[in-house]
Amino acid sequence: MKNKGLTLLETLALYVGLDSKTKFHTKKYWVQFLSWPPNSFAVSAAILSETGAYLKLISPTTSNCSVSSIYANGVEGRTLQNLAIAWKANIGKQENALDESICECAFSELNIESIILDKKIVPIPIRNLISSIFTSENFSKTMADLSNDDEFISKVLFLLSVSDECCAGFGVDSANTNEVASKCDEVVLTLVDIMLRTTSRRSLSTICPSRVSVLPKSLTPTLGISLHSLSHHLAFISGEVTAFWNDIGIDSASPDHNSKSHLNILIIPYPYNVHSNQFELKENAPHTPVGAKYFKYTPQPDIEFLIKVTKSLLIKAQAASNFVDIIVFPEATFRTDSIQSYLRQLNDALEFMNIPHKPVVIAGVIDKPITIQNNSSKNIPRNFEERNCSVLVPPHRYENHGIMSKSFSLDGIGYEQVKHHRWQLDQDQVRTYDLGLELGGAPNDLLWEGISLEDRRVVFTQWENWFSVCTLICEDLARQEPVSRAIRAVGPNLIVALLFDGPQKKFRWPGRHATTLSEEPGSSVLTVTSLGMSKRSIPKISGFVLDEITSRTIALWRDKLEGEKELVLDDGSHAIILELKSNFCEQISADCRSDNGGSVFLTYKRHFSLTAESEGTIL
Repeated sequence: MKNKGLTLLETLALYVGLDSKTKFHTKKYWVQFLSWPPNSFAVSAAILSETGAYLKLISPTTSNCSVSSIYANGVEGRTLQNLAIAWKANIGKQENALDESICECAFSELNIESIILDKKIVPIPIRNLISSIFTSENFSKTMADLSNDDEFISKVLFLLSVSDECCAGFGVDSANTNEVASKCDEVVLTLVDIMLRTTSRRSLSTICPSRVSVLPKSLTPTLGISLHSLSHHLAFISGEVTAFWNDIGIDSASPDHNSKSHLNILIIPYPYNVHSNQFELKENAPHTPVGAKYFKYTPQPDIEFLIKVTKSLLIKAQAASNFVDIIVFPEATFRTDSIQSYLRQLNDALEFMNIPHKPVVIAGVIDKPITIQNNSSKNIPRNFEERNCSVLVPPHRYENHGIMSKSFSLDGIGYEQVKHHRWQLDQDQVRTYDLGLELGGAPNDLLWEGISLEDRRVVFTQWENWFSVCTLICEDLARQEPVSRAIRAVGPNLIVALLFDGPQKKFRWPGRHATTLSEEPGSSVLTVTSLGMSKRSIPKISGFVLDEITSRTIALWRDKLEGEKELVLDDGSHAIILELKSNFCEQISADCRSDNGGSVFLTYKRHFSLTAESEGTIL
């Protein structure tokens, strides 16, 4: 947004959505509304985002700047940490109100705001701080004037910091799972879970998520300086991107999970062969770009073969004492019906083999778009018949026969994310992949992937209190706007990029873009392509000689601590096991707060190829 000519009241109206009937000019209103820490964080972040005045934290305007003073001395003789602990403890005392509300109505009808928006929750020094910020005088001032008011900015910064500190563990459950949580912690975490459900997993705040979203946070950017550098536990997201926060449990007999020390990823670079006749020009597209055409790619997975391969790979991995945590397939491996078939058969195979730990599946899928309603109440498809998606499917989804038999959409199967940017093929790429006969070869022809584009959204998935993961699809790794702002705000520990691309060499574009994310916000990045597309990638350059190792470089790993590692699939093998280890490190936010060594960085340990005992496909 950023319009410093707006008054504070006008700015709050944009971010919060102030009802004309609400007595929002009163201090009582703001103390109650900001009694829930994610709300106070959101409002403080909105003010700082509009003014940019958070820079005064690291670049004070005067030697006796109010910003430095309030962080050094606290409020009314109480330190930031002391106030955060007291605030959280007060939230935990809402046990009786929570129990009474649950007894009086169904869980789905619970009025969570009546419990969490209670001024008694807020420590008195924080109440007084809020009252001194949201005054009639300040409401009438412009954001430009307020950005130069050191005392005002110092109070807003302190409110943001204490709100963030209070929310340690919100949506993540950072308490040690081997210890019995206190009753206070249980109440707090229950309220947080209810809040996430109330907003359809889109925000911890009671503010409408279409205006502002507050989500849990994993990593803090520490190299540059931005609003995201100020918090450890909460992420502020606004703009066109909708972000979702899901959580999954880890049901495993592996001792590595109890200690959160190792993670094993099975990379299956299927299809092993991609044929040119799977590409075709898209006729009668609803949109006609100037000087360009549309094309489509049709996945043709052999599910029976793929299940045999997967079963053999899992058995071999288990024999090597490597329980598989995640199975990763590249972009556009499946269609919706084939991923359903694969997941059903995978679950049957896992139960038959009595494997104690069922893996999460991350895969690229070509899906049919969601239908829309017209005035005659008939379902009609969107203009483009297909959309390019990733889906993350936890075990509790694919082992649920009701979900797998009735769901006709990816969103019903797992946590779905739609590709944000279309692939553009120029003639160099057409020649590189030998697609001239199917797609044409005029020198100036441009070809766009004929897929539906939808509202931008990004999905973050938290694995208990261990780490968070999100996926990107090919072009979305290279063209990171607009979702990069949400990614840098949350700082997921792991980003999995599903590609339909050539070899994953360090010098190519995936490596360059993975580096930017591993530096800021510090995420570890895995890029994966199919062996079939990698083998088709033969640049038509004079003197070029195809290197067998290059064509079998189907994945690239990049993390902040260990750097880059190219993952080469051995000749004749079907998959790669990538072993990762957890490193717990301390991060310091821009307001000089420590996360007490709670930040998780997933780093490279080793990798090796696996060969399935299956025949019928030349690798």
